[in-house]
Amino acid sequence: MKPLILWICFQALIASTFAQLRHEAILKGDNIIVIETSFGADSSFIECSKYLVQKGYSFQSRDASLGQIVTNERSYAGAFNFRLNIVCLKGEVKIRASVQLMSLAMQLVWTDWY
Repeated sequence: MKPLILWICFQALIASTFAQLRHEAILKGDNIIVIETSFGADSSFIECSKYLVQKGYSFQSRDASLGQIVTNERSYAGAFNFRLNIVCLKGEVKIRASVQLMSLAMQLVWTDWY
């Protein structure tokens, strides 16, 4: 996750989105990161894919026609598993993280990262 955070910091504009509200600082409860870029959708898709491969991510699915990338799960510090759902659009890249948690019924479920 640290490489992803570094990548985000080097982008020109960083904004967080929750319920279609945009603000400069990331607030508690935000679960989508929107990166504004000058790339088109195809270029953003290729650049994101290259970056993720360089950082050791593998893909659960990758659809260029939709501009969507879903990574396989990774462990963060051995504490929990997460995966990224990335959508590349013209002028922006949206990143949403999901985390795997144990439900009350003792089943592993995927939920938005809050």
